[in-house]
Amino acid sequence: MLKLGTSLGLLAVLFFRMDLLRFYNTFVSANPYYLVIAAGVLLTAKMITAVRWALLAKALGFKDSLGQFFLYYLFGMFFNLFMPSTVGGDAVRVLYLFRDGRENVADGWKAAVGRALLSVAADRLTGGIVLVWIGAVALLAFPTYAMALPWPVRYSVWTIAAGSVLVWPLLWFAGSLLKSWRGLGWIETLQEYVTPYRTNPYLVLQTIFISLIVHFLQTWIQILIGHSLNLNIPWSYCFIFFPLVDILSMLPLSVSGLGLREGGYYYFLGKLGIGAEQAVACGMLWFAVVLVNGLLGGLVFLVHRRSVAAPYPERSEQVSA
Repeated sequence: MLKLGTSLGLLAVLFFRMDLLRFYNTFVSANPYYLVIAAGVLLTAKMITAVRWALLAKALGFKDSLGQFFLYYLFGMFFNLFMPSTVGGDAVRVLYLFRDGRENVADGWKAAVGRALLSVAADRLTGGIVLVWIGAVALLAFPTYAMALPWPVRYSVWTIAAGSVLVWPLLWFAGSLLKSWRGLGWIETLQEYVTPYRTNPYLVLQTIFISLIVHFLQTWIQILIGHSLNLNIPWSYCFIFFPLVDILSMLPLSVSGLGLREGGYYYFLGKLGIGAEQAVACGMLWFAVVLVNGLLGGLVFLVHRRSVAAPYPERSEQVSA
């Protein structure tokens, strides 16, 4: 209820600042041709992201097929729509990977849960770090746009990007520094889990490259949404504002980022002189594209549940008994 109240409150503030009739006319006038392409591009980006997750999970011993990873990612997209931010979808991915792949992990079900959780965390962390770096590099490469943003925003992005470089050395040294501490046996377990990552730089480079492709596709979607409203949003500026808006919408403060996302579009696109009605319409159209993909994941989830349950009619007899 708090998250819903936050979303409704932020949207109310935005709607108070614009002409609602003009916003409605702008929103419904969007060219569906570009939106259909955008939905297809987002689905492609998510499937490529599933490949990244599969690489990270297979390095930890999971042997699920690539098709199964696609399914789990679709399920996560659906649950992201109404569970806490992206955390809900990530929890669903951990659940299905553990449930269907635990027999492939030799050291017990607890290890399977830990490895599944680590694979999803590594997938999310890799994508987030690359996203921040895209924004940081764009702020340096396009100073004209960067100077339009407040200095705390610029320096926060640069600080986070620079700090993320420390993740790799920590994988090497944290375990050896902390394993001597009494009562921290879990540190040694974690060190064992991350060994496939810290000893395989080629895997890290693969996941970084995949993340770059995914974020470039998501940036292209912003261009497509702009074209649907006859707005010419520069590529260079998309590389600055979209990473910041995407990170903002991931915060578990609202329902599926609703309100936070639109507020981000209102602020950043306003720096280009784009009106409030058009900026918020862009944010709502991006949510619509995400919603379509999430509902597709929900449809696949329902079909998959029925197909799995169909060969086992004795389950219904046990329930009735």
